[in-house]
Amino acid sequence: MPDKGWHIGMFFLLIVRSDMKASRNLMLSSVLSLAAAPVFSDGTWQNPGLAPNNRSNMHNDSYQSDNYTVPGPNAAVGADVKLVTNGVSVNPVTHSKKIVPFGECLTHTFDAAGNLYSVCYGYPVPGQQGKKQLLAFDPEMHLLATKELPSASTSLTNAGGGGYFYLDDLDRPVVVQGDGHLVVYQPLLGSPSGTGTFVAARDVNLNRFLPKGDELYSAMPDKSGNIWWVSSQGIVGYIDPDDSVQVFDLNDPEGDGVRVASDAWNYQEIANSIAVDEGDGAHEGSGVYVVSTHKLYRFGRRAGSIVIDWSERYDRGKEQKPGQISQGSGTTPTVFTLGDRRYVTIADNATPMNVNIYRAETDVGQEPRLFSQVQPFATNKSADENSIIAYPTQSGVALFVENNWGYTGPKSVTGRKITAPGFARIDVTPAGAVLGDVNKKISVPSVVSKGNSHSGVVYVYEKRIDGYWYLTGLAPDDLNKSLFSVQIGGASDNFLYNNHYAPLSLAPDGTLYTGSLFGIIQMRLY
Repeated sequence: MPDKGWHIGMFFLLIVRSDMKASRNLMLSSVLSLAAAPVFSDGTWQNPGLAPNNRSNMHNDSYQSDNYTVPGPNAAVGADVKLVTNGVSVNPVTHSKKIVPFGECLTHTFDAAGNLYSVCYGYPVPGQQGKKQLLAFDPEMHLLATKELPSASTSLTNAGGGGYFYLDDLDRPVVVQGDGHLVVYQPLLGSPSGTGTFVAARDVNLNRFLPKGDELYSAMPDKSGNIWWVSSQGIVGYIDPDDSVQVFDLNDPEGDGVRVASDAWNYQEIANSIAVDEGDGAHEGSGVYVVSTHKLYRFGRRAGSIVIDWSERYDRGKEQKPGQISQGSGTTPTVFTLGDRRYVTIADNATPMNVNIYRAETDVGQEPRLFSQVQPFATNKSADENSIIAYPTQSGVALFVENNWGYTGPKSVTGRKITAPGFARIDVTPAGAVLGDVNKKISVPSVVSKGNSHSGVVYVYEKRIDGYWYLTGLAPDDLNKSLFSVQIGGASDNFLYNNHYAPLSLAPDGTLYTGSLFGIIQMRLY
């Protein structure tokens, strides 16, 4: 199991730069190949409560597709790499300066001007909480705004309490916090000569709905203006536009106040984000997809109450595998469309692991809920802790799945150590799903990989036995073909370049980012 108690300790870094092989004078536009690949119908719904698709949350959109539909690099010979571990905050009145240490910056979103927003976890030390902060950066990684957030956890494997924030339709960060509040923050951006801040535009206290010791985990809006949220101990809720709250307890489904004991076999936890779609019709509410450690649910809203539209139990396995942060599915649900039908997919925790594809509509008539099940890796050493990529193709959708088995924390990939290899494509058409390419050599320890159907590439962050990390672009139609592979950092300092569950994120200007144990890594390919 991942080392939830692992701490960085009192380790402080200044900005580290690694300029690799070629001159900085080369313009990004002249060294990146941004020519569009054939773009097939994406079908990804634009949630009206979110910033535009491609830049609103960790998984790109409310379908959680992990696929970009905007230009991005698909060829490179090198990269200008900047590892930023702290920034300088300048008081706009007194002009006094202070160093702001970041810690891991897990999620990266972008506003309309291309500024980057992230929640960074601070540097946890034994017995102490890191200082979690909401930060804004310009494209050169200067601090534009800072806001210290409540911190409830010392674990770097816990994305709750702010890790799964999103940008709303006004480019405002919406954060579920460690103090039990959901807060919508208005950015008051400054400049490198005077750092701004974030102020609460809306603050909803959810503590009365949370069991003792529980933590808010993730949130996402629906098409009607409600904000849905989940907690790690299995509470599902939504907030109306007037701030009234409705909840459903997975561990008290009868609503009689008697919860399933936390050590019972059927106690359900939530350790992933949620997906939201447009619903089954223009006059129907959104479907909200939540995966617990036992079941996949679709929730809806009827007469002001939360209802289960459907649920399906999956194989949660017999143990928490190395590479997982819970005993159950490690994947945030991914919604996708084929023609006029919607589907939702997760990976289970069976041995070997399966990818399950379900029909998403509430009413599927006589059709079985499970559309297809595919085993991407024919090995007992298989686990996926990251959302599945849904990539549109000429004939349907390609699902890209990675193997994270063996990542138990930073020490598991130091030096020449790697995790169990595997990166697979599953081809889905209305007739069913079949296993396509499998790259059996590439090791992807923990990154949220991303597709880019505009530019014809799949981005992964791999670790090799030579000791280096690499940003690699795979050909979507041949995963054993590398379009580019660029070394990130050095073998002697590969510990610094470990992304540790952070995603790859594509900025509007074509720059790629991922988190690091100590901050954020900016990668400008040439």
